[in-house]
Amino acid sequence: NILRYFLREEVHNSLMAVTSEVKAHEERLTSLENVTSEWTTSLQVLEPTVASLRNEIAALQAKCTDLECRSRRSNLRLVGIPEGMEGTQPTKFIAEALQEIFSLCEPPLLARAHRTLAARPAEGQQPRAFVICFHRFDVKEDILRKAIQAKQLKFKDRTVHIFPDFAPEIAKKRAAYYDVKRVLRSRSDVKYGLRGLTGFRITHDGTEHKFDTPAEAMDYVKRHVTTP
Repeated sequence: NILRYFLREEVHNSLMAVTSEVKAHEERLTSLENVTSEWTTSLQVLEPTVASLRNEIAALQAKCTDLECRSRRSNLRLVGIPEGMEGTQPTKFIAEALQEIFSLCEPPLLARAHRTLAARPAEGQQPRAFVICFHRFDVKEDILRKAIQAKQLKFKDRTVHIFPDFAPEIAKKRAAYYDVKRVLRSRSDVKYGLRGLTGFRITHDGTEHKFDTPAEAMDYVKRHVTTP
């Protein structure tokens, strides 16, 4: 009987301890459920705000890109002139270089011309491009048109290239079509080129197709141009 009494007491004490521990866990779970419920409610309230802020940020980024592109409308980039050739008067040098490259009657009026703002390359590396800001927009357009029509541009027996001066974001999107152009380069029966700022066009079998992303353009090329 005494043994039973002690066993009963021990079991009772163990059960009380377990009950107490279970009760403590229940209280903790209840507290966590309440906190989780509060956080869930807060997240539900914040989700529309976050979505609205994302749309606002996207709109502001697009506006900034548009403004940057507009600020560069009178600019061109000239690539291929060795470092240091411009001396201490880069604007005057580039104006005279453009006169020589395009056989102009006189040097065009430039607002400024300078190397891109990057570290000077080491000997043997590709020289930095010149950013050229024209005083008149129509003169810049005429120079760009002549550059596009010319098969090759030469300055003092060096091959040079002239491109529009796009914002980095736009330039990156345009450069993303490189693989598409590389595939189409050998196809004389296909005409292609960039469309607008970031679009692409392919004329195949007499029909022009327009694309907004490199993936779309490449998918069309694989399906309809390079397929045997």
